[in-house]
Amino acid sequence: MPALPPGPRDLPAVQMLRFLRDPFAFLETCTARYGDVFTARFSGMPPIVYFHDPEAIREVFASSTAMTRAGEANAHLKFLLGPGSLLLLDGKRHERERRLLMSPFGGDRIATYLDTMVATTHRFIEDAASGQPFSLRDAMQSITLDVILSCIFGAESAQQRETLAKPLKRLIALAASPAAMACGTLFDGAKFRQRLVSNIAPAADRLASLGLGRAVPFGELARAMRDVQETLREHVREHRAAHKEGRADVLSMLIEARDEEGRALSDDDLRDELLTMLVGGHESTATTLTFALYTLCSRPDLLDKATAELARVTGHGPLTSKGAKELRYIEALIKETLRLYGATNGFGRKLAAPLRVGGFDLPEGVLITASSYVLHRNPRIWPDPHRFDPERFLDRRARLGEFIPFGGGARTCLGMNMAMFEAKVIIATLLEHAKLRVLDAPPVRLVQQGIFLGPSSSVPCVLEKVKAHSVAPARQPST
Repeated sequence: MPALPPGPRDLPAVQMLRFLRDPFAFLETCTARYGDVFTARFSGMPPIVYFHDPEAIREVFASSTAMTRAGEANAHLKFLLGPGSLLLLDGKRHERERRLLMSPFGGDRIATYLDTMVATTHRFIEDAASGQPFSLRDAMQSITLDVILSCIFGAESAQQRETLAKPLKRLIALAASPAAMACGTLFDGAKFRQRLVSNIAPAADRLASLGLGRAVPFGELARAMRDVQETLREHVREHRAAHKEGRADVLSMLIEARDEEGRALSDDDLRDELLTMLVGGHESTATTLTFALYTLCSRPDLLDKATAELARVTGHGPLTSKGAKELRYIEALIKETLRLYGATNGFGRKLAAPLRVGGFDLPEGVLITASSYVLHRNPRIWPDPHRFDPERFLDRRARLGEFIPFGGGARTCLGMNMAMFEAKVIIATLLEHAKLRVLDAPPVRLVQQGIFLGPSSSVPCVLEKVKAHSVAPARQPST
């Protein structure tokens, strides 16, 4: 058996505890000691080989998807997303469903969502303009969830969106707990999901009627998962029954989509893909917006450049889809936010056969991955890496394998263009019509939050509605 790259010699259980307690410190310590490649071992998992050299990452992205299986590497998410999720598929089925899902996320199609994104942001501004403190993180989560429910789920009314939002938010919060994620990793995700819905949820219902609902382990998670499955199944069924050709929402287009053999996606497949798009696009975009706006409030120099660009592009008129494409500085600011504060920590692949990567002959069955947290702070790639500087994305274009907030290769996130467009539109609308001020609070850091990375605090703010674009600098020190 080929020798794996060196790595920590602690017991797998000890390495896992160190990682769970502080993943950033674990990865930084390993990188400092072993360099750009090392092997970690966690309980119940195959060896994990971390690569942080761009050339090795490019090799992984260029490898055949039959050799490097992302679906198997993401198996810990199966209990949450369901077996039909694109993230969990490999081989021919992944290729088929990715082709079916690509059309709704094309550039021209995404531009049709601009009015919805602007209107959603305006509703938030109207609600928050009272001067009362609010959580910037919660506000961005609310805006991005509303956008997804409108543009992807096709929920046209506020009542529809509220009906969908309540159980979805509850499930995501409960599923992100360390205990739930550990069970999803250590046990078969599909069986864990089935047991939650079929066995634990009914038991929790019976005890809840006696006031003892919390007595059942994972009882709340089980009930939330069952409620979401039923809610999404009913939503898909109703949407299909009322379907009209020409509707712009993603669900309507997926209902119409057919593969080369004329087959459509099943209701269960649609349910799993909707949940995948929500989990993948809601929290991550909200985190990007939170850190981008927090940084703008903390850095008047960046704010001046962003507002000057917006005024130049729009002429103080309404933002158009063409104008959004021309917001190069704001796009660079978003990319720099993703570099330092990305909500996901890289990608994973499981080897289906032996493969040579980065000069190492790796055996079948190992996991290969790269931490974007480590890669995006590599001083050889990013000079003065801890300095927040959007100009670095104007001066040059990052090469493949250097900047991976959306993965890469054949598994690049399908929602990448929509996420970038949405972030630009929301930031531009807020700069045009609102004046934000972050209240005194400890500096906001990036921390692990369940399956995602996110801000260390709720980021308390106040907002004032204005006619010209202006965002007041905060009293925090510079990011």
